[in-house]
Amino acid sequence: MRGLLTRPVAHARGGPAGFRSGFDRLDLVGLGLVGGLAVWIVLAAAVNGGNPVPPVLLLVGCLAVYLVARGAGREATVAVPLVVAGFALALLALDPAGIFSAHPASGPFGYANAKAALAVLAAVACVMIAIGSPRFRVGAVIVAVGFALVAPSSDARTAAIVVAGLPLAGLVAISGGPRRIFLLACALAVLGASLGTSAVAIAGDPTSFGATLDQRRVRLWVEAAALMEAHPWLGVGPGRFDEESPTAASDADARWAHQDFLHQGAETGIPGFVLLLLIFVWTLARIWMTSPPSRLAVPAAFAVAALATLASFDYILHSPMIALSGAALAGAGAPLPSRARWRPQASVRALVKAAALPWGLATRRRPGDVVILLYHRVGSGGREIDVPADYFDEQMASLAESGEVRSLDESLRNERGGVVVTFDDGYRDFHEQALPALVRHRIPAVLYLATGLIDGSAEALTWLQLEEAVSTGLVEIGGHTHGHADLSRADEAAAETEMRTCKDLIEDRLSRPCRHFAYPWAVGSLAADRVARVLFESAALDAWRTNRRGRSDPHRLGRTPVLRGDGSFFFRAKSRGMLDAERIAYRVLRRGPWRRT
Repeated sequence: MRGLLTRPVAHARGGPAGFRSGFDRLDLVGLGLVGGLAVWIVLAAAVNGGNPVPPVLLLVGCLAVYLVARGAGREATVAVPLVVAGFALALLALDPAGIFSAHPASGPFGYANAKAALAVLAAVACVMIAIGSPRFRVGAVIVAVGFALVAPSSDARTAAIVVAGLPLAGLVAISGGPRRIFLLACALAVLGASLGTSAVAIAGDPTSFGATLDQRRVRLWVEAAALMEAHPWLGVGPGRFDEESPTAASDADARWAHQDFLHQGAETGIPGFVLLLLIFVWTLARIWMTSPPSRLAVPAAFAVAALATLASFDYILHSPMIALSGAALAGAGAPLPSRARWRPQASVRALVKAAALPWGLATRRRPGDVVILLYHRVGSGGREIDVPADYFDEQMASLAESGEVRSLDESLRNERGGVVVTFDDGYRDFHEQALPALVRHRIPAVLYLATGLIDGSAEALTWLQLEEAVSTGLVEIGGHTHGHADLSRADEAAAETEMRTCKDLIEDRLSRPCRHFAYPWAVGSLAADRVARVLFESAALDAWRTNRRGRSDPHRLGRTPVLRGDGSFFFRAKSRGMLDAERIAYRVLRRGPWRRT
């Protein structure tokens, strides 16, 4: 038994599942920025009105395209640039008369700057094709020149200036020149264009620039900056700039601020402005720090800088085809390593967790609060609620190092609160995988046992193994009904039969009191609640809820599920009570306990 309980387990490497060996903490920062901006847009709409759906959908769409482009970039280098270039060529073909017209009256573009911006990105895509595939190099360069000529012909001065730097990007990429200096220059261009035009707006005098800048455009910038100053935290609400801007009220073409960063700030406050800017800066950092570096990194960084520069002089990010094309090129410049295993579902889950983190800063565990972690299977099973053994061992080591883990009884009595480890069901992997880690790191735990499993499943614990677990002095056995029953559909008599049978079996076979209970699937009823209060000293019910000092009912304790995709980063956030908001997504999607209600 001693050898079984002390055998070493290899520690996990990399980030959470789905990001392992490919994504890292820098990617989690990016997910946090995107998730934070999405949450902030929704919050601004909830407080000030407006419609958050279009910007949030576009934000999520850009993230999805970026992730797909990163995944595709490791196998097919030029696939994403080919799609972007082909997409732009098809749109131009829909409006042949407007290709060399400053103000196209038809076609999908609507105005010159949108057409020019897409042409710039398409030219960058062709340069990426030329770099990535020598076989298509000559043709790609010719097409790139064709796209580049569209920008100046449409009277979009900013686009003409931006596209003039594309040959330098191609030269640096092909010659292997000073890549890092070029990437740094791109970062400075992003900050210079966005902050420079914002400074013009804050100066507030459009006439001081004479004919250099369109004075109506600067008026819109000034009005956007004034709205951001008047509503610094949450702005006026997404989609409401045209209602609040005097210029927009008198000009149908002025629905937007003609500067995307200021527009974001006007509608969602200074945090929205900063988050959007940081997303661009982070994208460049991700391209810069991708290892091994991609051959397409330089033109991809140029595409990001070009997009930010154009967005600093017009509202091009409001055009989905431009924003999505930019996201695709950025992803192609930072491909996943060939060994990475990308799982789209894990990426979505990580986005949900990242979006919940900003709320967690305000709701994190405080002295006296109790976080009860919920595990199911360890080292077996492939569900999201089944945690790999090496992850579990690393998590227990982290808890032991924190000094905040306690038994359930101690945490409920102790005014300092703490973290409690619990398990549901009673499968054999608890004895084979979880128990050795608990003993090694001296972590107390509660195992909520569904006693019917012991006689009905070959994968379940035996009574002998349960006796060994209890003998360590670390494990307490609680009740989880006899047949893992859904108590939300049980009357009082059925609930009492399930609970009492479970309690009596545990006390009879282990000669220990069974004082604690957990509801299967985290669902209950008033009838079951009445029985639980008679039979047990505590009952765990709610999912994704930190138990607050002085405000928690011991018979309605909240627990936080530990999931396969948490890894070490999000696990630490959960143990600090910072991911309770994750429940919102599961509730909306009818997953977890809400699937049964």
